[in-house]
Amino acid sequence: MNIQEYDIMNEIAESGYENQRILTEKTGYSLGKVNQSLNELIQKEYLTKEYQLTEKAEAEFEKKAPKNAIILAAGYGIRMMPMNREVPKGLIEVNGEPLIERLIRQLHEAGIFQIDIIVGFMKEQYEYLQHLITECTEKENTADISPQSLMSKAFVDEKMLQIEEWKQQIEDGKLYLDTEEYEDYGEDYWDREWIIEYYDNQQIGDKIMFMIRFANDCINDRRYQEANSIYEWLWEMEVGTDY
Repeated sequence: MNIQEYDIMNEIAESGYENQRILTEKTGYSLGKVNQSLNELIQKEYLTKEYQLTEKAEAEFEKKAPKNAIILAAGYGIRMMPMNREVPKGLIEVNGEPLIERLIRQLHEAGIFQIDIIVGFMKEQYEYLQHLITECTEKENTADISPQSLMSKAFVDEKMLQIEEWKQQIEDGKLYLDTEEYEDYGEDYWDREWIIEYYDNQQIGDKIMFMIRFANDCINDRRYQEANSIYEWLWEMEVGTDY
């Protein structure tokens, strides 16, 4: 299943199926792409001929549902000064509820209970959250590696060097998405629109997924500095195109 098929199936799961034109408006895909994806989903038995989700589709959603989450709360929150002189930014209250408690509550509502919080500035004020989460982790200096470390320093350094190279290539525009532009015709000649399709021929998505998996490995290995640097870059990342 490609990303277009998954997006369309997800939209049907959330809002139900009305017609292809509404799917086009909600997903941003062309009418031709929506029609093609629906046919593929029916052939692969994710949808019935009446565009209803099958048990196979429900199992696919369950399989891909996130099981854990990481909250980055180690920063100083300088842009929030003077609001956070006495409390870290994650504990600033909005409508009487600390921001970080709201995040945890929303994660619980989504069925996610394995939560790691990376803390640093005023870290002791987060300790009361232990009863709300599975594990509250502390951002540590990686010069002092835990004796329980599973990954060698040489291995981590090698992977971080590769990740830094990919990051630089993306920022410099050497890694980018290829595009194809064309006119898409609907039911008649006048029902048409200009379409831009994006293709990841340089496997940028695979590289990003590698970064995410490695950052998670770093969390499990108590290498919080490396994990934090990867997540912060991914948060602000922009991928260019060939035009």
